[in-house]
Amino acid sequence: MFNKVYEFQKTEDGRWGIYLEERLLATVGNYEVCQSIEQLSNADLSPEDSLKISIAYKRAINKSLTVY
Repeated sequence: MFNKVYEFQKTEDGRWGIYLEERLLATVGNYEVCQSIEQLSNADLSPEDSLKISIAYKRAINKSLTVY
């Protein structure tokens, strides 16, 4: 489970940037990945919701993930 607050912004190349304290951590090609990360950041999720989000994240993650 994540406990940090991430920000998501569209990058110049059309991908989605994942930022922590204005530092670009990674880019993804799919906004659904950003939504999953944001939902996982919420500590108030039930175990069932966490599992559903984890499955959605695995389905949505782009294989061309670029990590900085």
